[in-house]
Amino acid sequence: MNAERIKDKLRDFKKKSITEQELRVLLNIRDYEEFYNVSEVLISENILEGMGKLNKMPKPMYSKFRIKFKQTDALEFTSSQMYQSLSYMYPKFNYDYYKNPTRKNQLNKDYPYIKILSDYMNSSLVNDNSPLKYPLSTNERSFEIWKDEKYLESDEGKSLLSNLKITYDDINTYKAKEPYFDYYNNVMNNGSLLIVENKDTWYSLKRLFPTEGNLKLLGVEINVLVYGEGNKILSSLEYLEEKSYKSYVDSIYYIGDLDYEGISILNRLVERYPGYYIRPFMKLYEKMLEKSGSLTLTKPSKNKQKRYKIEEFIKEIKQGEYLENLLEKGLYVPQEILSCKDMERLTEEGAVYD
Repeated sequence: MNAERIKDKLRDFKKKSITEQELRVLLNIRDYEEFYNVSEVLISENILEGMGKLNKMPKPMYSKFRIKFKQTDALEFTSSQMYQSLSYMYPKFNYDYYKNPTRKNQLNKDYPYIKILSDYMNSSLVNDNSPLKYPLSTNERSFEIWKDEKYLESDEGKSLLSNLKITYDDINTYKAKEPYFDYYNNVMNNGSLLIVENKDTWYSLKRLFPTEGNLKLLGVEINVLVYGEGNKILSSLEYLEEKSYKSYVDSIYYIGDLDYEGISILNRLVERYPGYYIRPFMKLYEKMLEKSGSLTLTKPSKNKQKRYKIEEFIKEIKQGEYLENLLEKGLYVPQEILSCKDMERLTEEGAVYD
């Protein structure tokens, strides 16, 4: 994160001083080593001044800082001069958003980034070896322009492009898709892709996968196993578009923990990818519930779990009332309740999926 972006964040901070904890939250820095290095730079550049006692870490740092730069430090021009200078910037920028008098403060914050982007874009107009000729990922392009690889994907960066009516295509950049772990055998047949929320269950099913053909589980022909990694699948499933086996996938099933979070991930996944045919592997969920009925569940679910369209899922599954009672008691049914042995038995049952 460069100094100007840090100034922007500190400018919105209402107090004249900031504690170590407040600064780490503001800059989203968890690692102490990183926090120490950033603090050193901010002090050396006269943005912050250390106050109070040093902490007792191996590399001691102040527990509190005075914000030294003034709120007006970023004003390089008067408002009229700033608006006038915009006309000399990259000709394809649209400034309608900033012409609203109530957005002078926003222009003041965005101006340094607009100027850098304008210089970069203008150089591409006169340079035969323009960097825009080569497509780059958003992080790569962001670093090339602002020396900050995270800026384009930040809320500020996205707003800046939107305000200027500039798209990712205009700067010849693409979003790198989040990859996922998958497994399939060398002989690809048409079948269903199964997303498995947790690692152990994914690995157990991988062990049961035949060397040729599909895995037949409760009557479902599975040709690809994907490890969902919890909430990560909400962003990484788009990686399917990069896969050569996509044309062999007829439908997508999901299986995860029977708790508020696991059911919410499923429902959000269905909504985020309406073009895919995603549905719960309900027969497998029901087998999890069936086995839990013969056990005494005592482990509580995690606190503060998201709840999204839980009622719809409970209505759809058999033994929904039993599941609802479990959840209301703060209990849950982990995916791992079905061991590799259980899964092997379910591959032999061959039950027809409804």
